[in-house]
Amino acid sequence: MKKLKQNKKFWLSAKSEINRFLIPVLIIAETLWLIKKMTSKRIIEIILNDISNIDIGRFDYYYIPHRSDFTKAITKSIVDTCSRLDLEVILEYNVEVSEDIIKEYKRLKNSYTDVVIRNNLDKDIAIEIDSSFKKWSYKKLEILNEQGLESTWFVWKRKAPGRGLKWKDPIELGFTNEKIHLVTHTFFADEEKTNHNTV
Repeated sequence: MKKLKQNKKFWLSAKSEINRFLIPVLIIAETLWLIKKMTSKRIIEIILNDISNIDIGRFDYYYIPHRSDFTKAITKSIVDTCSRLDLEVILEYNVEVSEDIIKEYKRLKNSYTDVVIRNNLDKDIAIEIDSSFKKWSYKKLEILNEQGLESTWFVWKRKAPGRGLKWKDPIELGFTNEKIHLVTHTFFADEEKTNHNTV
């Protein structure tokens, strides 16, 4: 009986050790499988979720971070997410634009979009990051969409204490192309977060 108990204890211990090593392996395998099955739209969902959790640092009535701080934080978040998902990221991606469009929008010949993500199993993804609705950003995304990329326009604002915030209607501004995925996001100051979360 004593030997039987010892054998049982040994097998329980062995099973515990196997599980300890096997579970992380299964999690990694499942993650790799999900990545291989991941569509561009799903990648965008993950990217946007990570952006919504950005910690911009101090942001209150007495200190408001610069717009560039937000843009850098958003870009870094996208790069970090893609690194986690093992996706190639190209910053300042060159956009091929026709002479007619360059003249119409009064732009330089060399034009760039903020981020392009390579997805070997689905469409590549183009992302423009803006703090306001800019016609040129929108046009670049339309061009890239016509070239076969999944185009996302991330437009953000910051809400500081005691300061107003008003979003214009993008449809009224003429941004009506349903192929362009438009996302708006508001970063709230520390004091505003509490008020915003209780509404």
